[in-house]
Amino acid sequence: MRLDFTDEQWKWVGQKYQEGYTIRELASRLHVHRETVRRHLMTFGFMPYAKDELDPLEDQWGEFLALGESR
Repeated sequence: MRLDFTDEQWKWVGQKYQEGYTIRELASRLHVHRETVRRHLMTFGFMPYAKDELDPLEDQWGEFLALGESR
């Protein structure tokens, strides 16, 4: 299990959550427990606000990985 995500990556996760992706979807994609995602979302103060039709999360995964390479 990889928990060494950057703050920028957690903010990206928070943005996806605000767009309407579920904690379950995000946790599954990150390979972490749902409570880990929930805890980090709370840390950054993210709340969901949209539940429109979403693009597949895997289509945006490259953006997430690029944020981790900036360390």
